[in-house]
Amino acid sequence: MKVPNGICDFHVARFRLQSALSRKLSANAFIQYNSDLRHLSTNIRIRYNPSEGVDLYIVYHEGFNTDLEWKTPRLPLTSGRALFVKYIYTFVL
Repeated sequence: MKVPNGICDFHVARFRLQSALSRKLSANAFIQYNSDLRHLSTNIRIRYNPSEGVDLYIVYHEGFNTDLEWKTPRLPLTSGRALFVKYIYTFVL
């Protein structure tokens, strides 16, 4: 938020959680809040590694507007949502 002398005053809070569920399966979660944009962002990633050189990632991302009346017209609750699937196979020529 802008203050009278032109200095920008906002806060960013982050939270990260990482977990290895087994040798082949791990999960990460990342949550971030930006007070200037009044926005909460979440990102959850699951990695499956069945064998050496093979990886499967599933990533879910969603953004939330925390102050819906901040702009005109009124903001929606979610600012975006995405689901990504990435498969990596490493081979030697």
